[in-house]
This record gives sequence, C-alpha cells and structure tokens, in this order.
Amino acid sequence: MVKYYVIKEAEEICKIESPNGRDYFVTIKEEQIIYLNRDCQIYFINNVTERYVQSNKLMQIALIDELTKLPNRRKLLNDYEDLLDQKNSIKNVVMGIIDIDFFKKVNDEYGHNKGDEILILLGSCFNKRLRENNGFYRLGGEEFIVLFRNIEIEVAKQVVIEINNAFRNACLEITGKEITFSGGLVSIMIEDGSENAFDHYFKLADKLLYQAKHNGRNKLRPFKIRIDIKMRRKQCMMLLLLCWARWFNACTYARQ
Repeated sequence: MVKYYVIKEAEEICKIESPNGRDYFVTIKEEQIIYLNRDCQIYFINNVTERYVQSNKLMQIALIDELTKLPNRRKLLNDYEDLLDQKNSIKNVVMGIIDIDFFKKVNDEYGHNKGDEILILLGSCFNKRLRENNGFYRLGGEEFIVLFRNIEIEVAKQVVIEINNAFRNACLEITGKEITFSGGLVSIMIEDGSENAFDHYFKLADKLLYQAKHNGRNKLRPFKIRIDIKMRRKQCMMLLLLCWARWFNACTYARQ
C-alpha cells in the first residue's frame, strides 16, 4: 500500500512512502483539458527526490554546528521566532548563556582535541537532562545558549546546576580535573513580541554571565524580568497618581 503525504504546501512537494520502504518526493501539477467534449483533469508528476534530499541536507548543515552537532545561532533565532508565534500556548520562557570556565587553560593544558571533546561533552550533558521541547545551542567557542519553555526561572536554575554537577564529574573522569561552567539566566516575556526583544534579553543574560565570572566562576546569575517589569509599571503608576493629585490640588487651590 502506498502512503501519501503533503509535506510542503507552498512548494507543492509531496512525500510518497512505497511498499518497498523507500520514500519519494514529488511535485504534482494539475491542468484542465477537454477530452471527447468533456472537462477532464490531467496530472503531471515530477520526481524531485534527489533535489529535495540534497536541499534538506544543506538546510541541516546551515543550522547545525559542525563540531558538536548542536543547533547553532541561526537555528536559535528561528526557534525564537517560533516562540513568538506560540505565545498563547507558552507561559514562561527562560534563556541562559553558558560559558565554560577557564576553557583556554583546558586547551593549553590538554590540547585542542581534548578541548573539542569537552565541548561535545557539555552538549551531551545538557541534551540528556533537557526536555524535548527545550533547546541547547552553540554560539561559538566555549559559549552556548540554553532555551527553556514553560518553566519558572527558579526551576530552570536548579536544572542547570544539576547539569553543571554532572558535567564537572564527567570532566573529572576524562581529564582528572574538575571543569565547570558559569551562566546568566533571564526570564523572557514572550508578549514583548518583537525581534529587538531577543537582543535585549541576550545582552542582559550576557551581562549576568559577566557578573557570574567576576564573582568567582562556577556560578549562575538569574534575573526574573517579569517581576522587574511589574515593579517598574507599579512605580510609574504611583508617580502618575502623585502628579495627578498635585495637579488636582493646585487647581482646587486656584479656584479658592
């Protein structure tokens, strides 16, 4: 039995699962013709399997870090845009910047091959602990991004601490030395809904990372933006009411 799926409506690419286990990708074009004085349809089927598979591979290469096989910054931005489209179903999002402590010393002491092994190990430690709908991305060098969906920042912090402990123990086994990471975590307000918001949160998380490094490394600095925003709005409202009260009193005094 042949199974048929439409996988790309915009490009009209369809997937056909044949009985022999092979998958074929085809385009189907329909045209109306008149045959024996009757309106009929004729279908043109074009096998684009090779082209589709190749383009899909290229797309994967563009979104995956070659060394660690983790999604890269471009994939992170794509996933962030998807989050904006799912704001009705996603309540809490936490983003963190993760940076391996003293990684240059690791390369100098153990060599770049062992350093690459440590980078791959970090990705493995995160992927083993994260839920399927969360993500871990490599920005470059020893810097990574973790993205949590539907989680409070206090819970996310505890998860990252547990991963840091697992990473430290794993590094101890392969190098004989404890290697840790530091990070900055921010709680994202998805309702901000703008592309510029990502840069804002990224810079804030990066600043928190710097503070964690400055305070001795092997630390996490969380910051819950939602609370900060609410407090700021409350302060603005109080200031507005105070200004209104002063204006009202001034008008009342003038009338007297």
